[in-house]
Amino acid sequence: MAMPPYTIQCQACGAKASLKVASHWSDGETRELKTYSIVCDSCLDAALKMAKARHLHCQVLPGESIEPPGVWELGAGKSSGALVRRPDLENASQ
Repeated sequence: MAMPPYTIQCQACGAKASLKVASHWSDGETRELKTYSIVCDSCLDAALKMAKARHLHCQVLPGESIEPPGVWELGAGKSSGALVRRPDLENASQ
């Protein structure tokens, strides 16, 4: 049975979320996005700063890697692998 559509809310303010702050993680075989936060445009700067601070303390096991946090545009019905990266938003918040 298909899930009915629903609105994803910003974790910071409750508005409609449009962005995902995440890092590519890999164990050498599997690669996926590890989410730091789901936010609206207004809350992006604070969320990205917090993600970068948390990333500095990430510990990885031998064979694992995790890239610095980035920004992806959320899309209805899209899996993490189909999201569009927004480097323009990453650079704007520095």
